[in-house]
Amino acid sequence: MKNVTIDVELWSDINQHPAASTHQYSFDLAAAWPVHRNLQRDAGIDVGLGRATPKNRLFVGLSQRL
Repeated sequence: MKNVTIDVELWSDINQHPAASTHQYSFDLAAAWPVHRNLQRDAGIDVGLGRATPKNRLFVGLSQRL
């Protein structure tokens, strides 16, 4: 596919709050490709790497530039 953008990310969220600390980690892959000049499709997956992180999350979307 022409003009496809691929993103690879390692994500973390560490909360040290005394009442409820959490540590979340994930490996994320995403792709975006244009439909028209101001419109693009998005899709990806977030893979949880820790017990406090959701196992897998898939997403798809449509983004419009205003």
